[in-house]
Amino acid sequence: MSMSGFIKSLYQTQSDFITVTKIEECAEYNKKNIHQHDYYEIIWFTEVEFEDTIQIDFVDFPVSENNFYVVAAGHLHRMDRTGKKGWVFTLSKEFYHNITPLDMQARSIYAINSIVNQKKCEMCRTLIRWIVHEYNLERRYALIESYFKTLFIHLTPIFEKNSSHNHEKQSVARLLDDIEDHYIEQREVPFYAQRLRLSERSANELAKKVTGKTIKQLIQERLILEIKREIAADKITFKEMAFKLQFNEASYFSRFFKKQTGMSPEEYRTHFINMSRA
Repeated sequence: MSMSGFIKSLYQTQSDFITVTKIEECAEYNKKNIHQHDYYEIIWFTEVEFEDTIQIDFVDFPVSENNFYVVAAGHLHRMDRTGKKGWVFTLSKEFYHNITPLDMQARSIYAINSIVNQKKCEMCRTLIRWIVHEYNLERRYALIESYFKTLFIHLTPIFEKNSSHNHEKQSVARLLDDIEDHYIEQREVPFYAQRLRLSERSANELAKKVTGKTIKQLIQERLILEIKREIAADKITFKEMAFKLQFNEASYFSRFFKKQTGMSPEEYRTHFINMSRA
C-alpha cells in the first residue's frame, strides 16, 4: 500500500463496527432486563458505589471498580446500572475477531466470560480514554482498531495471570471450541480426545487441570446452558427443544435437564419468569 493509500485508510470512517455508551445511560441495563446480542460487549467499570453483580449466562459475577467484562455474542446477561459508572463498548463480531489474539477467541463461556482486574494497568485506562475520545470525534476505523489491538496486548497477561502453562491453555481452548461446534451431535469423550490427539484419560486429566471439570461435564454444562437459553427465549416447545438438541425422546430430554439442575424444564421456566421479575 502506498503512503497516500495508508493515510487515506487511516482516516476512513465507519459507524457500524462499534458503539460506545456510558453505563449510567445504557437503558438495557436495568435489573429486570435479561437479554442477549449478536455482537460482543466489553464493559468497563470506573465507579461502583456498592457491592453488586453482573449476571452472565445465569451465573453471577462480582462487580468492582477497574474491572473489564467481556460478554460474548449470544450470551444472556443482565445488570443493574444503578450506582455504577463506566463504559459499554459494543463490537461487531468481525471487528472483535480482528482486534483480539487468537488464544482469546474461544467461544465458550469458560474462555470468554473473563473478569480482568486492570487496577495496576494505567495504560489500559489511557487507551480506553483514547477510544472514547476518537469515537466521539471522527470514528476512524484504523485508529480505533489500533487502540483496541494495543489494549488487548496489555490485557492478555492479565487474562493469563494464574492460568496454566500456555500450551495446556491452548489445548483446552481448542477443546472448548470443539465442544462449542459439536456438543449437539457429539456427546462422547473419545471424539474430543481424538481431536486433541490424546488418550481419553489424558484429555480428561488436561480438562480437569485447567477447568476443574471433565470433558463429559463440560459437554453437559454446554447442553444445559443451551436449554436454559431456549427456555429464556420462549420461542419453541419443550418437544421442539428436544428435537433441536437431538435428544431421542422428549422424556429423556426432561430427565436429563432435571438430573443436571434439580428442576424439570417446566419448573425452570417458572423459576426463570420469577427471576426476571425480581
